[in-house]
Amino acid sequence: MESFRFWFATRHWEWSEEMYRMHGYSPGAVEPTTELLDSHRHPDDHDDLVARIVRAGDVGQSFSSRHRVLDTAGVVHSVMLVAGRIYDDSRAVVGTAGLYVDLTDTLAENERDTFGGAVA
Repeated sequence: MESFRFWFATRHWEWSEEMYRMHGYSPGAVEPTTELLDSHRHPDDHDDLVARIVRAGDVGQSFSSRHRVLDTAGVVHSVMLVAGRIYDDSRAVVGTAGLYVDLTDTLAENERDTFGGAVA
């Protein structure tokens, strides 16, 4: 599973190797940023992931999202994102950490099962 951490004060991202690969990069090949993450959002998706991240930092809340990621080759990944809080020693929320679950293969299988054949 693809995992990440985001630190609110420094706006620093940490991505797992799988997270890099899902976006089409070799691990460590690019510096993960909020802008880079947003540049991979499918243009037809209206779920504003960046706004959810900013809100999580402003109010210290967990969040989730279902959206699509376009990797560097243009392949669409349907993903579910679940993010929780990172606390410091004083129990203040200082970041968010979570998982991306790539649902692409599962959704394609479900469509094949439902519609009895290949998906156009």
